Amino acid sequence: FTRDCDVWVEADVVFAASTCFDDDQMRRIALAARAMRPGARLVTLDKPVSSFLGSTSGGGRGGGGGGTTTWFRVTHRCACEGSWGPATGFVHVRSGTRWSGTSTGGDLEAA
Repeated sequence: FTRDCDVWVEADVVFAASTCFDDDQMRRIALAARAMRPGARLVTLDKPVSSFLGSTSGGGRGGGGGGTTTWFRVTHRCACEGSWGPATGFVHVRSGTRWSGTSTGGDLEAA
């Protein structure tokens, strides 16, 4: 679902129950999520996408501090309870530029 899929462009909110996702899967989600429109939300569990896009403040894998990137900023961090136990939810808001390329390259266009 992370390749050549228009759902990222059209989505206002995407949720990823990413507690058990490996680094490769998180990186693919983070790269695909760049296609989301500015202001859209990406919600992840236990792993903020800033850890996989290059955090400019805070962050860290596996429940790190969140942080911001060129693409997303964490606006909320909250404790969640899953059937498997406690988790940390991260609400990311897509920043003000739109990705017009592919997951491997492309140009930015103004929003």
